[in-house]
Amino acid sequence: KLEPGCLIEWNKGEINHKVYYRVNSDVVPTSYTEATSEVRRLLVKSVKQRMISDVPLGAFLSGGVDSSIVSAIAAKETKHLKTFSLGFKSNKLFDESAYAEEVARHIKSDHQTFMLGNDDFLEHFDECLNYLEGSIILERSLRCLSHNSDSKQGYRLNGELAI
Repeated sequence: KLEPGCLIEWNKGEINHKVYYRVNSDVVPTSYTEATSEVRRLLVKSVKQRMISDVPLGAFLSGGVDSSIVSAIAAKETKHLKTFSLGFKSNKLFDESAYAEEVARHIKSDHQTFMLGNDDFLEHFDECLNYLEGSIILERSLRCLSHNSDSKQGYRLNGELAI
């Protein structure tokens, strides 16, 4: 069994077990309440840092846990948060836009859902391939498929790479 923070290195038939990370036990919360409070503090701090901007902010909201948390925190930090999501006309099985819309109502964001079909993807396929290079694939590809949704919206928060 490989323990957390460890790796096994194989080199020329020789196996070496190495520790690459140890949790600093001095900073580990001692209770559930302390741990949840610290996670909340770090999440809020992280989202606030990403909201420092010269351009209007928005958030991609999938309705999943990560983007919902990021959007909820951002909504508390700004007066009129714009949120965006994608729905899929062609395959309701993969369409989670209802969850995003429910979160948007709860956090009182100015929400817009873009319903996409197979034709939208095919029409913009070549353009979207260009967006798939780089570290933040979700934002780039969704921006392509949503036809830049709102040209005044300069930057969008999202749950990708979960803070």
